[in-house]
Amino acid sequence: TDRAPSRAALEGVLLRLETFTRGALARMYGKGDDSLAVEDLGLLGPEPNLADRWGLCILEGGAEMDKYAKTVVLSLAAWHLYTDSVIRRRETIGGFNRPLDIFWEEANKLLSGVGESDTSTSSTSGAVEMWQTFWRDGRKYKVFMHPLAQNLSELPPGILSSCNNAFFGQMKSLLDRDLAVGHLARSERGFTDEEYKRYMSRIPRELAIVKLGYSADVADLEPVLARPPSNWYRLQKLL
Repeated sequence: TDRAPSRAALEGVLLRLETFTRGALARMYGKGDDSLAVEDLGLLGPEPNLADRWGLCILEGGAEMDKYAKTVVLSLAAWHLYTDSVIRRRETIGGFNRPLDIFWEEANKLLSGVGESDTSTSSTSGAVEMWQTFWRDGRKYKVFMHPLAQNLSELPPGILSSCNNAFFGQMKSLLDRDLAVGHLARSERGFTDEEYKRYMSRIPRELAIVKLGYSADVADLEPVLARPPSNWYRLQKLL
C-alpha cells in the first residue's frame, strides 16, 4: 500500500527479529570478526589497487531447501549485490566502475510456481517483481542479469522481454518455442516461420540459435546458427 507502516507493525517486526540477536542464533546469523559483506564477495581482486578490485563469486547449495526459502535467500543476496552496484555507480559518475554480471542458474525452477494459490505466493511474487525491475533498469547502472532456463514459459514476461542477447538450444515445449521464435522477431503464429519451430525441437547438441540484440544496424540483429565454445554448450536456452 501507499501508507507508511504503523508503529505497531514495526514493533512486531523488531520483536520477531530480536530472537536472532541472542544465544546460538546470534552466533549463527550475527556478524563475526571474519565476516564479509555479501556485496564484497565478488570484489576480491589484487591489492593494493582497492579501487579496482574484481573477482568471481558463486553462490551454490540449497538442494534440500524448499522453493520459498531459495527465493528468499537469493532475493536477499541479489538485492544487496544490485543495490550496492547502483550506489557505487552513482558515486562514480564520470569515473570508472566495473560492470556487475549476475548469472541465474536454472532460473525457471527458482521462479516456477509463482502465482499458485499457496501461502508463499505474495512474498514470491514480490521478489519476482523486484527481479523484473533489476532486468529493466540494470543496464544504466552497468548491472547485467543472465537467466539460464530450461523452460522459457516459466520465466516472468518482464525478464524475457528485457533480454537483448539470447542463446536458444533444443526445446520440446510448444510454448517455449513460441516465445523463442517471437524473441527472434519471427512469426509465432500461422504458417510462416514454422521451420524455426521444427528445427528448435531437434537442434543438435552444442549448437544454438543466437540473437545479439543491441545494435544500431538491423543486420546485426538477425539470428545466426552458432557453435559456442565447448564449455558453453550447457547454456541451453537463454543467456
